Amino acid sequence: MRALVAGTGAIGILASLILRLRGYMVTAIDRHDASTPAGQLLSVMGVQHVNAAAGTSALGSDRFDLIVEATGAIALDFDLLGLLAINGVLVLTGIPNAQAPPIPVAAGALLRQMVLANQAVVGSVNANRSYFEAGVRDFTEAHRRWPGLLERFVTRRRPIEEFPEVLGRREGGAIKNVLVLDASG
Repeated sequence: MRALVAGTGAIGILASLILRLRGYMVTAIDRHDASTPAGQLLSVMGVQHVNAAAGTSALGSDRFDLIVEATGAIALDFDLLGLLAINGVLVLTGIPNAQAPPIPVAAGALLRQMVLANQAVVGSVNANRSYFEAGVRDFTEAHRRWPGLLERFVTRRRPIEEFPEVLGRREGGAIKNVLVLDASG
């Protein structure tokens, strides 16, 4: 099975990890080259990284059984529908800006494609206890399969006193910043 993950922030990387653990061939797209911390992590997991800054045309004619969107980019969401294989599923996890201006969409053609190709779109944001338990199992397996990988998810450790800056501004290339309560870490 082939999967595409759009976005290589924390959610996109975790989605890539879970899909690789379940045997999917995964391609991840973002607007950066593979030298970023995210690109390097994806490489360790065997995920193909594609810089799609110029659009999804960078993927050529590839079609995917499962697409996980983790960007919140409205126009991209509609482009991703065109990359679904027959019986494909698009999972939206990014939260779009409700105040964004409308975009033109060929709705008739899009909906026709979805019906005739038996495609589905699902939105997901919540989790329950069983998902967290599965996450612990997945992290255990990821640690076994790719030693040292999980430690690389933490990009920086910052003192708790810097929380306004850490929470208020996303650092370029950061995956996860951790606030440390004391100097001993």
